[in-house]
Amino acid sequence: MVKLNAPLMSLDASGTVANSITFAKWKGRNYAAVVRWIEAGRPVRSDREIEQIIRICERCVHYMNNHCRLCGCRLRGSSALFSKIRMATEHCPIGKW
Repeated sequence: MVKLNAPLMSLDASGTVANSITFAKWKGRNYAAVVRWIEAGRPVRSDREIEQIIRICERCVHYMNNHCRLCGCRLRGSSALFSKIRMATEHCPIGKW
């Protein structure tokens, strides 16, 4: 039996298929953030800004293993698509940066 909370191929899909495959919502960079970033012309932060943000995040109680446990973003990544802090259009979910 299949129980789904959204269309299977959507980013909001979550549930279990045949009691063997379990999947959850895509945590981390969501589709809206990427769209916002692209529509703004793909602005990226400077390396200096990124280092400042990393220092802020590393002191946060929600930081664990290079990830934010609130939004799921990965802090260190070479591309803006893989590192929310490189996207100049994005911000901390609790307003720290």
